[in-house]
Amino acid sequence: MKKIIFIMAMAICAIALVTSGVKIYEHAMEAREQSQKFDDVLNMLEKSGKKGEKENSTEELDTTKVPKMSELWTLRKKNSDLVGWINIANTRINYPVMQTKENRDYYINHNFEKEKSSYGVPYVDDKSNLDLPSDNIVIYGHHMNNGSMFTDIDRYNDKKFFESNRKVIFNTVNGENEYQIIAVFRATVDTGTHKDFNFYRFTDAQIPDEFENYVNTCKGKSLYDTGVGASYGDKLLTLVTCEYSQQNGRIVLLAKKV
Repeated sequence: MKKIIFIMAMAICAIALVTSGVKIYEHAMEAREQSQKFDDVLNMLEKSGKKGEKENSTEELDTTKVPKMSELWTLRKKNSDLVGWINIANTRINYPVMQTKENRDYYINHNFEKEKSSYGVPYVDDKSNLDLPSDNIVIYGHHMNNGSMFTDIDRYNDKKFFESNRKVIFNTVNGENEYQIIAVFRATVDTGTHKDFNFYRFTDAQIPDEFENYVNTCKGKSLYDTGVGASYGDKLLTLVTCEYSQQNGRIVLLAKKV
């Protein structure tokens, strides 16, 4: 009887190991496939005779490889949901940015070709208006185990990294923009507790005090003093990804246009 139980236990363990191995393999294959998909987006520019450069995801990215406004219009012919391109030097953050007004979270699980993907594509909150533009443009991106998407926002936990990488490039179909980081903070959202800070709900200030209160709250929560502030009239950019030290946790970069 003991022998039978032992054999059954070993069989269960073997099945679990095989299943786990298959899942790891599938995740690795999807990571490779999605990395190639983003490379293909840049390659579209070359094929259309525009400037562009195929990006190797294992190399540090440079802001010179960010598509300009005219090139974004070329890419937009492939997918009209494209609104911009986000880049932070010395990170893997170098991606197209999408927006859908009808279904805000569509690109949380779809790639640039609108195929199902757990990696998704960074996307703008549906309340943010890029044409006006809004006082605050909010962009969401996944925190992936392989370090892709917005995972490298974690690097801003270290002030030394921030000191050498203070700028964010967010080129859009309306223009080319550089932002300076003014705060890096963690927050919880939608937990129903007093600790929540639903920063993503701030899009436009009705009066100067509302804008200044929002910026001061973000800076008060910042992991360190960046030495940079913002005043009413400045345009803000908020980058958001998950962080797992707390329930419904987020790590956020707040930057202002310069």
